[in-house]
Amino acid sequence: MTRLKFVDGFWEADFLGVRGYEILCQRLKSGKKMCKELDEFLKERIKAEQAYSKALSIAVKKIGNPEEMGDLGRSILQLQRETEKMSAVHDLAAKQFLSLERELTEFSGDQNSKRHATDEIIRKSNQLKQQSYKQTISLKEKYTQRCREKDNAEEAFNNAKQSVTVKTKDLDKIEKVKDKAIETMEQADQSYKNSIETLENTRTQWEKDMENTCSEFEHLEEARIELLRDLIWKCTNIDSQTCVDHDQCAENVRQMLELCDIDKELHDFIEKNKTGSERPELPTEVFYENYYAKKGSSGHDQTRQNDKTTLSRRPPERIPQDLPKQPRVRPPPARPIEQPKATERITTKEQCLISFDDDITSSGYSSISDVRPKRGPNITESGYSDVHDVIPERAQGRIQRPYTSKSPSEHNVQVGEVVEIVREMPGNSVQIMKNGRIGIIPKQCIQMKAYV
Repeated sequence: MTRLKFVDGFWEADFLGVRGYEILCQRLKSGKKMCKELDEFLKERIKAEQAYSKALSIAVKKIGNPEEMGDLGRSILQLQRETEKMSAVHDLAAKQFLSLERELTEFSGDQNSKRHATDEIIRKSNQLKQQSYKQTISLKEKYTQRCREKDNAEEAFNNAKQSVTVKTKDLDKIEKVKDKAIETMEQADQSYKNSIETLENTRTQWEKDMENTCSEFEHLEEARIELLRDLIWKCTNIDSQTCVDHDQCAENVRQMLELCDIDKELHDFIEKNKTGSERPELPTEVFYENYYAKKGSSGHDQTRQNDKTTLSRRPPERIPQDLPKQPRVRPPPARPIEQPKATERITTKEQCLISFDDDITSSGYSSISDVRPKRGPNITESGYSDVHDVIPERAQGRIQRPYTSKSPSEHNVQVGEVVEIVREMPGNSVQIMKNGRIGIIPKQCIQMKAYV
């Protein structure tokens, strides 16, 4: 494939165009950004490798000195040694990544200095080219104007020369004006020619600077691409080598584990730590001895055994389940007493007793409904009079001024609310009930109403 070059691909037909140069600058800025991102990547890899190496070192210390014996114990020790090697492998990888990161940082700094130097040259050359171009256009317009003035002066002189009414003095003035216009036109023409030559020289210099810039930028890009390619290649090599070393450590542990046999491990443990194979029997001195028989108590000799028997390992016999059920003994009925009224107080001990005469359940006890006192008029389930039978109706009042509470014992009220009045308090206050809660408000905030 034919290789293209920067110097052949970034020119423009527009004399003042800089789009090709801007594209090259953007390419170098993107390369600089890529180098910075890769540098951050390497820094994170360094942190990761160092952290993993440190974590493996801490993990190795958790094993300590295992008390396991046999091939399994040797496998655990091998695991400990290989884990230490893994920690060293990752620590080495961190150092290698650090070396690559320093190389990239140094390369990026060198690239930036070269790019800034080249960029400064081409920018100055572009500015000179634009200034020269603007000056040439201005001199061209001035030259055109002087030519028109010179033509007008010559025409005026010819007309005055043919006229018989023009005096000689006036004709001399017109001739001087014509000569001045010719001289000014010739000066403008010379300045215009010189500006064109200057512009051409400026363009030629700019073209050389542009070629050098393209070549320099191309070299910078070649070096950047080559470095990044080699650097990423080295990163993958480090990862591959780390994985190979990591796998080798694991393989060493696996080879040691292949020698571990469960039966052999248990056999070795038994052989080393066994205490004997003879099982203990029940001691001959352990037998059943009746305490009262030994003591010779006549009151208990008839109900307990007198002979000595050894303890038996046979479990106790089960109690038969088909024994006849014994009838429940019904308690004697209590003496009935007269139930007190709801409004009466129970003062005597006899009135506190509850009769068991009626409604005895099959279990031999009274039902819960017989224990509760019978309800009379306006008697609640608790056996007491309803609150409305004890507490009188309260007066109501309408709030005519709003009030905001300043303590937990006060109420918040708004104009138009109707509340219940509990009682009047000393100190120009009144106690009200609102939303089921009692609180205090100033007396002037409420308008009393009649009792309901």
